[in-house]
Amino acid sequence: MAQNEPIVFLNGELIPESQAGIPIRDRGFIYGDAVFDAARTFNGVPFKLTEHVKRLFDSLRYVRIDPGIDTVEMEHWSRQVVEHNYPLLPSGQDIPRAKTHNYLNLVLGDLEAQGTDPGSWAVLLDEAGNLTEGRGSNIFLVKDGTVATPKGQYVLEGITRSTVLDLADGLGMETSECDLDLFDAYTADEAFLTSTSLCICPVSAINGTAIGDGRPPGAVTRNLMRAFSDLAGMDFEEQYLAHL
Repeated sequence: MAQNEPIVFLNGELIPESQAGIPIRDRGFIYGDAVFDAARTFNGVPFKLTEHVKRLFDSLRYVRIDPGIDTVEMEHWSRQVVEHNYPLLPSGQDIPRAKTHNYLNLVLGDLEAQGTDPGSWAVLLDEAGNLTEGRGSNIFLVKDGTVATPKGQYVLEGITRSTVLDLADGLGMETSECDLDLFDAYTADEAFLTSTSLCICPVSAINGTAIGDGRPPGAVTRNLMRAFSDLAGMDFEEQYLAHL
């Protein structure tokens, strides 16, 4: 196997990425009958890999897909792929991040939002007008010191979302999983997004309305960002700023 080419684990084998292909009659390609998950690495080490694999297998059980391997094997092969591919990344680039299946509504949301503001990200609303999630991201609002996020029942319960809730609890912050609408967003003191690739991303405005003083991150978000970097063993903010 070429040592200078990224590899993938496909159908029980580690193969060069250039040789990997999906048949055109694959159900995932034709019908979107597929699930996925993506984990991030810090310094070449997968972060919360066990939690990501568990969520993947929960999704597989839900749609009744048999992956042919168990969670221990999935973790093993995932680590093998990272171990081979990490040295091939450009210096400082440390994020598996591509996600695809069934994101059409979220993609359309991003297109609509960016039609108004090219630098914006979309967060969708449900039929009742409550905030749900963005493309691969969860949203948090901070009001009077309380860190709130939409109920897990109605959104993908992101691994980073859960991590941030745990960090907030550990820092003695009050947390809440509840319905949040645009009024809550417009009147929030702080807001931020979480995702596997972003970690914690402060939000400066929603639909053109500045959040707080419009100069994020606020004190609560900043404390959570520091705590996340400590947990990851790496300053993720510095890493991102270095790539802007």
